[in-house]
Amino acid sequence: MEDTSQAIAGHAVFETVSGFMGIAWSEGGLTRLCLPERSRDAVERRLLRHAGSAASSARPQWITELIASIKAYAAGEDVDFSGVPVDLTGVDDFRLAIYDAARKLAFGETTTYGELARRAGHAGLARETGAALGANP
Repeated sequence: MEDTSQAIAGHAVFETVSGFMGIAWSEGGLTRLCLPERSRDAVERRLLRHAGSAASSARPQWITELIASIKAYAAGEDVDFSGVPVDLTGVDDFRLAIYDAARKLAFGETTTYGELARRAGHAGLARETGAALGANP
């Protein structure tokens, strides 16, 4: 097996039961997740527009494992993503708190923006929470 530990940044497009998905990563962790699209090209364009990194055949082991986990999740399996490193460079403290609270939601759990804001320590900021989630990479 080739050593892929030197792959610092890149992106990958892969097929799931829900369609084509993509991820981008940096040295600091996951930088973008593209939700399912009908075509590989559509995901590739989104990744290039937002992530700016080239597709990489050399992948860190955690990326290979993450792709397998995403495929399992798309197939309906309960997958724990809490150990996935996420590069949130440049994200303000409010959004960090919201993203942290969102990552703690259980598989299949739903909540409101208001409740998520409260869990993140920002009660009363439902609208801002919705905006933060909409800007989530």
